[in-house]
Amino acid sequence: VGRALDFAHAHGLLHRDVKPGNIMLESRRSLGGRERVFLTDFGLVKRLESTTKITRTGHLVGTLDYTAPEVFRGEELDARADIYSLGCVLFECLTGGVPFPGGSDAAVMYGHLQEEPPPVTEERPELPAAIDRVTAKAMAKHRSDRYETCGDLVRAVRDALSPGEPVVVPIGDAPSYRATEQLLPRTPEEVAETLAAAPPPMRVIPVTTRAERRRASTPPPGRRERRWGARRVIALVVAVSMLGVTAASAVVVFAGHASSPAAPSHPAVAAVDVGSRPLAIAFAGDAAWAVNSGDATVSRIDASTGSLVVTVHVGTDPQGAREGGGALWVANAGDDTVSKVDLRTNRVVATIPVGGTPEGVASGEGSIWVTDAADNSVSRIDTTVNRVVGTIRVGPGPVAAAFGAGDVWVVNQGNTTVSRIDPDTDTVTGTFSVPAGASSIAFGGGSIWVANAGARHGFVSRLDPGTGGVVTTIDVGPSPFGLTFGGGWLWVGQEFEGTVARVDPNSNRIVEVIPLGASVGALSFGDGILWATLGDGRVARVRT
Repeated sequence: VGRALDFAHAHGLLHRDVKPGNIMLESRRSLGGRERVFLTDFGLVKRLESTTKITRTGHLVGTLDYTAPEVFRGEELDARADIYSLGCVLFECLTGGVPFPGGSDAAVMYGHLQEEPPPVTEERPELPAAIDRVTAKAMAKHRSDRYETCGDLVRAVRDALSPGEPVVVPIGDAPSYRATEQLLPRTPEEVAETLAAAPPPMRVIPVTTRAERRRASTPPPGRRERRWGARRVIALVVAVSMLGVTAASAVVVFAGHASSPAAPSHPAVAAVDVGSRPLAIAFAGDAAWAVNSGDATVSRIDASTGSLVVTVHVGTDPQGAREGGGALWVANAGDDTVSKVDLRTNRVVATIPVGGTPEGVASGEGSIWVTDAADNSVSRIDTTVNRVVGTIRVGPGPVAAAFGAGDVWVVNQGNTTVSRIDPDTDTVTGTFSVPAGASSIAFGGGSIWVANAGARHGFVSRLDPGTGGVVTTIDVGPSPFGLTFGGGWLWVGQEFEGTVARVDPNSNRIVEVIPLGASVGALSFGDGILWATLGDGRVARVRT
């Protein structure tokens, strides 16, 4: 449920009614012994950039037993209101009762506003005392004292209940995952069964016109206030996309490099403060560029020193970026444009209208390829004339793209497929199914790599660029999101585990897991340095 909420918050949505009644479990019998969790009833959803207080008639929204104090105080809300509610749900899961069970609505409201949450160990003395500190922080009266993300809360619960045990224990009877272990391959029958049981993730595009989206507020120039960013892309069936049953590993082994890269060393990790809510990272012009959705900027970071050089304002709600033709190209989902940033002057020199809700960016064949999630298309921008010269229809909800083996590869999250585009003809020459949870894509080592986040075990699918088929899958942990290839390695970021896995493309195995101390988003690689956006609003710089 925490994963589902963080995914919603990352896309600018506040649930406002997190409670047990809106959390549903699918029958294990229908899933062959497995279990899926769904967060439902987004009827009270609000966009985080809107003024979210109470309803127009003055009535509170949500359910009193799980309502954050700032709701009663009539304050503007952010994602930490949902984190408070999730803390109340956690308390009830552990004790069987709500934290403030007053006999009247007034008593419940008073409890949320004035009383400290009772210790869990009063009801469950057999539990570690550390869990009391976790629930107290989750339900802190002032949101600045709470966890920043649901993922942080989940990790704290895990640490409190299993101190010193760095194991991700899924709910239910699935085996535990250790980063240093390799799971046994499944049979083809098990693979087929799992794929059939896993519905594709869904992206529900808001019914708005382009003019309505462009009328949304844009942060004023120079503003550096940290806030929760709001992507204008998606409302979603969150639990299906983030908590769907994961597809199992295939048994085909792909012959990669003739020899493995050099053995990994102990990487040096540092972090850089950038703009508000960095969601993407790109390497261009001997620098890393953080794409900051929260304040509509990109931050240039010097690769050699790791210091912030300059911050450049771009379009509304930037989501992705890529270097091409001596410039950085930034996809702005909030106003359906792409900003061209000159790498010599650090200035926006062109703003190009594209399709609805641009997100992913790829570079190749003298063009920039931008995925238009709301229009189910890819816009091709000629880097010499700074305009769209072609629009290619792909699958539903295209969110990421990569250029490799002479083609453009696009992840369609709406139906869990990958489209292959021939740049000579601007036509789709193949559409290939991949397992559920596909979110990002990369090219390297002669292969296409797709991250698949699953409920039990996440993995990366390796595709043959000639046939488009999945030739093997690699177990990498429960929440892979960021993906890049560099230095002869595949790098996989774990969004909720706060780690990056280094994968040997020759053996298709994890050879190292690097902790970064916060949830990991997008990845990029350049000049021997791995770059990662972090959930705490910084960018990690990892010398490999």
